[in-house]
Amino acid sequence: MSSAPHGPLAAGEDDVAAHAAGGVVWRHAGAELEVVLVHRPRYDDWSFPKGKVRRGEPALAAAYREVGEETGLAPTLGPSLPQSRYQTEQGKKLVEYWAMRSGGAPGHVTGDEVDRMEWLALAEARERLSYGGDRELLDELDPLVYLISATVLLMGHAPAGDPRAWEGDDWARPLDAGGLQQAEALRRGLPAFSPTRLLSADRARCVQTLEPLARDLGLPVELEACLGEQEYLASPDEAGRRVVDLARGRETTVLCAQGTVIRHLLATFSVADNSSAEEVEEGSVWALFFGAGEVVVSDYYPTLLGWPAPT
Repeated sequence: MSSAPHGPLAAGEDDVAAHAAGGVVWRHAGAELEVVLVHRPRYDDWSFPKGKVRRGEPALAAAYREVGEETGLAPTLGPSLPQSRYQTEQGKKLVEYWAMRSGGAPGHVTGDEVDRMEWLALAEARERLSYGGDRELLDELDPLVYLISATVLLMGHAPAGDPRAWEGDDWARPLDAGGLQQAEALRRGLPAFSPTRLLSADRARCVQTLEPLARDLGLPVELEACLGEQEYLASPDEAGRRVVDLARGRETTVLCAQGTVIRHLLATFSVADNSSAEEVEEGSVWALFFGAGEVVVSDYYPTLLGWPAPT
């Protein structure tokens, strides 16, 4: 199952008067699955933490920021959940949600808009929620939590200029100014997925894309020969098997390669039916959520440019 791209509002959505994003934060409490609800005194309602998407900000970044601002939590990002669309006095409103796994910190109310937060079991949360649309999100969350065991983030390397203008070996072609900016955006955004390994094709532009993230996380950039374009085309099954091996590791791996390799891997795992897979954008990210060696759900992020710097 693939989700729609998460970038600027899609065609037909330019009439949306308000755009918000939030998270359904979950944790295991013994045999129970619990989620965080917040109370807003202005509306006297109980809902999931959410807030407005700022101009130029990716909705994913807004969702993560708002959860942190309202609960004090720094969870791990998971797959997107169904969007909510409804009419308000100001016009149409779009709210995007993501599943987020709690990192174990207790959390606490940090903003002025929320005066209480509570961890509740699903049945109790269903009763407490003020809106039917929020209850539907619980129906989506419950099976995903138990199906997903690992995450692989497939990335096309950041922009590296026109190859026809590069006189050296293509292996050594570096990122251009825009590519360096894109790598910085990835450095700010990808830690929210809690990556534990960084793998790259043996190409300078792929390694450079990961280097800022690697420095921040204190992780090495591991070179994978099978991810190079020529190496991949010579033995395409090898890269697919490597991704499955990574998915069995029950962790989050970032994998950076050339567009041709990413596109073929998407086809291998049957997530290339989305039109956004026809041409892999430089610096784009596909989040593949695996269970039992297969992709359970995927999300596509054409760009993370606009992700705010940590405060």
